[in-house]
Parts: sequence; structure tokens; C-alpha cells
Amino acid sequence: MIPFLTLALTATLSSVCTGDPAPPAGTELTVVKVHYPMSTGDVWMLKSSPGYEWMRDTEVADRSTATFCAYVPTTTAAVQVRAYRDEVASKGAMYPVSRGKTVHIYPYFSTDSGQLTTVFPAFHSNALDNDRTIWAWLPAGYSENPLRRHPVIYMHDGCNLFDAALSITGDEWEVDEAVDAGIAKGAVDEVIVIFVNRTGQRMAEYVPVTDPSYPDVPALGDLYVRMLVEELKPRIDATLRTRTDAASTGIIGSSLGGLISVHAALRHPQIFGRVGALSPSVFWGNRFIASSAAASPAPGASTRLYIDEGSQESNIYALALADAFRSVGYTDGTTLRYVNEAGGYHTEPSWARRMPGVLHYLFPGRSNTARAPSELSSEP
Repeated sequence: MIPFLTLALTATLSSVCTGDPAPPAGTELTVVKVHYPMSTGDVWMLKSSPGYEWMRDTEVADRSTATFCAYVPTTTAAVQVRAYRDEVASKGAMYPVSRGKTVHIYPYFSTDSGQLTTVFPAFHSNALDNDRTIWAWLPAGYSENPLRRHPVIYMHDGCNLFDAALSITGDEWEVDEAVDAGIAKGAVDEVIVIFVNRTGQRMAEYVPVTDPSYPDVPALGDLYVRMLVEELKPRIDATLRTRTDAASTGIIGSSLGGLISVHAALRHPQIFGRVGALSPSVFWGNRFIASSAAASPAPGASTRLYIDEGSQESNIYALALADAFRSVGYTDGTTLRYVNEAGGYHTEPSWARRMPGVLHYLFPGRSNTARAPSELSSEP
């Protein structure tokens, strides 16, 4: 059994959490700030693995924050904490804590499941002059803890992502299940996923150049990206509690949706810092996207690009796209991940199998830890 030590909120003095007096030799003062809409009479505790005595600052006036601290030995490699309210444990995975640092956590207690909502039943785009449904998967705790802002993923082919009954193919990506399971295990951050539905012009909207093999398909991809960046994203940011920096904004798609995801990120790296291209249609337009990648700037420190394909697919040239990004400085394991799934096909079930890994790489669990509310504002 993992040892835990607990301290109720009434037990200590505030001076301990300020570092005055200095921590005992061989220890570092570690502070955890618990952010939650607190009520009078709530009893808050913090438990950790390994177990330490977490002392609470009882003189902090902020009713939405409980501040705890502990003297953590310098020999301790890793610490994880969980908040308790009235002896009820918070949901989700434990929070990792950096020894000697101040860490901010945002617990929730009601459910481990996220919630689907229709954000805009008929979102109109002036750029494309059409309408589409926009859904959102809100992570567990979104409604309960309004102090938390969340990273956001924009995904194409929205009707195929979360409900087989709505899917064009009858199969779904199971994105909602993957997000819930990843959050519960601590493998995925508490992300909002925006499901951008397709229209009757899907092919045209997902390609920014024409292809001689498809002479009847116009290139509306730049207008589609304009819709995402100039029309949809501002309204999502105004409607939901999002984090708006590039490292907190992802774009994911498959096939032509993977193609337009990479194109959007190359055009707007200040917007989309996390990119997922599953089985991208690199062949389109004489592999123009690989040429664009080879001419792109080196990645920023917070950039993450995921590219994959299945071994049973042909002529999508995903490896060529990954190699093009490698040629300009993308590094496997840091800014780039390329996957070839054994037995994988160009189908929803294959993409569903790979989705947990995509989410974990682009938005690893509890990545919001150690960020103060002021760092999670709606401003970029």
C-alpha cells in the first residue's frame, strides 16, 4: 500500500509556506495551490505519494485557493498529490509535483466522464458561404471547476469521430472514449475537442491545391483554414474556457483531413502548435505538402507533430512527409512522432486504435500542472 500522510486545513501557520524560516537541511519547500470554487465549511486535505506532511496556509484570503506546502527531501525523485474535499478524493489521475516548486492544480469530484455539447447547430462561414454543425467534447470537470482553462483540439470530419450512428462509414474514431480514458489514467491532459462537421464539399474544403487526377475538385482548402482561424476559433474562445496559445491548440485529421491539418499548421504556426496527421493524403497535388514541409522553418520549442499510416495502406507517402519535416530540424521523440501501425488500414477503426497514442503525444497528461491562473487566461 502507498503511504499517505494527511493534514486538515486548520492545522498550520501561514509562515511555513513562505519559506521563512528556511526549510530543514536536505529538504526543499514544495507548494501546491488547489484551485476550486470553495464553500465555507469545506475541509480540504492533500495526500501524496510518497507520503509527506502537507501543511495548509490558513491565512490566505482567496476563497478559491487552498495553499499547502511540505518539506520534500532532496533525495525524492518524484511526488504525486491528490486533493480531498470533506474526505472525498478528487477524480482523475494524481498530479505530478516538482520538488521545490509551486504547483497549481484544478481538482474535480463529480464524474470521470466528459460531456458532448452542440456548440453551434448551424455555424455559418462567410469565407465558404455554408453552414455546418460544431460539437464539443468537454472534459470531465469542465462544468464543476470553472477556474480551469483547457487546451483545445480542432478535428475535421466531425460526424465520424464520436458516434457510429452519425458516421458516414458506420464506424467512429471513439475520440470521446479515448479522451476520457486518457484523462483518467493521467496519460492525456484535460482537453476540449471541437468536432468540425464536414459538408457536401468535403474534398474541396480539405485541399488547398488542385490535383490533375481530380479535375472536378476545386481547391477551397485555404478558405476552409480561414474559416477555422478567423471565424470558428474566435467564437470557440469566446464561448468556452480555452487556452489560446499555440502549444495549447491542436488540429487533427485523417486522409485529406490530415493533409489540411498540416497545411493549416504551416500557414498558421502561431495558432496551431500541436498537429496530428493520420494517414495523410500526401500524394495530393504532386505531393505539394511534402515540398511545403521541406521549405518550412525549423520547429518551435513547443511544436509537436504526429504523422502516421497503416502497413496495409498504399500511396499516401506519410513517411516522405515525416522525412521532409526531419530535413528542416524536426526530431523524433521531441517535435516529431512517426508511426506505421502493423495491420493498419485507411479506416475509422484503425484511426480509433491509434487515437490514444496521438492524444498522449500531443497533449500529455496533467501538462497544465505548475501553471497559475494568470498563466491560463484567455489571452495568447
